Amino acid sequence: MVVFHGTPGCCCLGRGMKLPFRLIVHDRPGYGLSDPHPGRRMQDYPADIEQLLDHLGVGRFYLFAISGGCPSSWVFAPTAVVALWNAWLFALDDLRRSI
Repeated sequence: MVVFHGTPGCCCLGRGMKLPFRLIVHDRPGYGLSDPHPGRRMQDYPADIEQLLDHLGVGRFYLFAISGGCPSSWVFAPTAVVALWNAWLFALDDLRRSI
């Protein structure tokens, strides 16, 4: 499962959790240990994720995005249609209602 963390957030999301699947949480540009990449556009971001997934040998995957990670996932998802099994996108209001 590829996770697009919220704002603020970083790749530490989910660390230590025992899950029956592989959890891939990356730092979005400018968050956590990632460089901000001034001047880059949101449309440049999918290539970074594709390169990461290729490097990790990920073929098919699920996508989970929360809050501030949703816009990045919206840009990425259409580029990954062949590999994407399913996607869940949650805005902050959605989470408040489920608690």
